[in-house]
Amino acid sequence: MKSLFSTAAILVPMLLVAAPKQKAVVYVDHFIPVPGANCQIKQSEVQILQDRIVGNVTSSRKYEVVERENLAKVQKELQLVDAGMTEGAAPESNRLKAAGYIIYGKIIQYRHYVNQASAGGLAVNWLFGTIEIQIRITNIGDGRILAAKTIKQKAKKGLTNAVATSQDLELEVMTEALEKVAKEVVIELNNVAFPVYVTDADGKFLTGNVSAEQVTIGDIWEVWKRRGPKINPDTEEQEGYREKLVCQVRVSRPGPKETKFECLNKQDGQELEELFDSISSLPVQKMREKGLIMRKAPESEQDMEDGRAKPQNKPSLNEALGGF
Repeated sequence: MKSLFSTAAILVPMLLVAAPKQKAVVYVDHFIPVPGANCQIKQSEVQILQDRIVGNVTSSRKYEVVERENLAKVQKELQLVDAGMTEGAAPESNRLKAAGYIIYGKIIQYRHYVNQASAGGLAVNWLFGTIEIQIRITNIGDGRILAAKTIKQKAKKGLTNAVATSQDLELEVMTEALEKVAKEVVIELNNVAFPVYVTDADGKFLTGNVSAEQVTIGDIWEVWKRRGPKINPDTEEQEGYREKLVCQVRVSRPGPKETKFECLNKQDGQELEELFDSISSLPVQKMREKGLIMRKAPESEQDMEDGRAKPQNKPSLNEALGGF
């Protein structure tokens, strides 16, 4: 028993030293299809979805993906790190380095169909592929739900009279939709593990801690105000944060570490600056709970033609913040 405590005493400091150099650990679990007419997915296609998510998580270079056989070991190590950091009152930044996440969920729609739509004034038949999944992102150490979201993506291919739907074309359109969904899953993971915060506000412009690699000039983003932890009344556990949409902004000047955004509603600029000033004076933990979070605006189905989300009519900042 004495040697066990001695080993733990040695192991915890070693993990603490290594923790700042660690990437966040991610395990991608299986997705379960929901039986029904809208979800005719094969097991091989379920595996493709999981592989695509793993590939996109890995290519982001922010995470270390672990296999199932190593999951229990990682969980124990993270629990030891957390225990040691709690006792030693380690800096919050070190605790974040020890983070780990499990991604899992359900596939509620997986189908392809032919529909007619207008393109350049002409009626064109399109082959659509639609995938809809429900995902959960949980803490790898204690199983606490950090995010729950439904993700739906659609891909399409134009058909001519000379081209009939075939298995190859169906596979192509569904593969494209799968890839879109996989990218959205990683975006949601980033929102949990590395949320983009408003780091400065100056008149009609604001700055977010997102690099040029992650944005495109002209893209529309949304600013969300966190209203505090979201508590599940049944389990009394935190499941993310309560949030309210503040306004939309446009990518203006990307930089190596931060990006400048322009408020689409110019009247909101000064009010947003005042709101940011009141939040920036809060302690770090309160900033996480009450801060201004930024996310890329979702693309609507109507904007699939050019792949760019368009600004929507949103309430003024005063109206949006009326509940605060």
